[in-house]
Amino acid sequence: MEIWTYNPKTGELLPGNPREAQVVWTRRHLPDADPSRYGVPANATTMAPPDEVDGHARCFIEGGWVQVEDHQPRDPETGVRLPLTVYLTADRLDEEDNLVAPMGSSITHNELGPLPDDVTKDEPGPYDTWDPEAGEWAEDAEKRAAVLRPKIDAERDRRLNEGFADPVTGKSWACDDKSIAKWNAIGSNAGISIAMGVSPLPTFEGIAMDNAKVGLTAAEAFALFAQRVMPWASEVIIAARDLKDMDPIPDDFDEDWRWPSVPA
Repeated sequence: MEIWTYNPKTGELLPGNPREAQVVWTRRHLPDADPSRYGVPANATTMAPPDEVDGHARCFIEGGWVQVEDHQPRDPETGVRLPLTVYLTADRLDEEDNLVAPMGSSITHNELGPLPDDVTKDEPGPYDTWDPEAGEWAEDAEKRAAVLRPKIDAERDRRLNEGFADPVTGKSWACDDKSIAKWNAIGSNAGISIAMGVSPLPTFEGIAMDNAKVGLTAAEAFALFAQRVMPWASEVIIAARDLKDMDPIPDDFDEDWRWPSVPA
């Protein structure tokens, strides 16, 4: 006699069914066709389950088989249900309204039945928020900007901190805030001295990023700092500002072509 076993907690039909019922020793004399000859263990039934329906699990509940909604994937070899990753469509709060997990967080769903109202199987993008009317994720421009603007600032600072590789002196010149202020002062003093016809013209000294001292005439100092280093640093700062003002801000904001190059 065939029997079908099921999960004692959920009633779900277990893999490997149907099975052969064991003959009860004291009833072995009864005919094979007599159901009372066999023992039916706990969490098993002689009632055949219905045909499988896609997206549902066959569960033995309150004396009969029912089709229960099932969203979890299955192991292709064993048929065992696997955990399902879902994503919160709203902030999840505890009983005291403290944030447990923010919108977009991934959680594991291990239960039969409909999905909770506040989850979806669709994975959100990094800047998405849930649109309840459309029932789907939509990119949030403010969220995108809030994430990318600090990254643009960091990319700007990285480029400035790497310095200006000057093709004339063959040296790299730091462009952090302190260095820019110093180069601006030297370039301005050199330019004013030249414009006013100071005689003799002063000479200047700058320390490059390799810690080498470089002596400069007024003309050289003005050309280096006022005409090459400072304009390039300003262009980097302006490029960052322009990127942050774009709508939407591009994901490839760190590509070299979006930033000013060092003149050859």
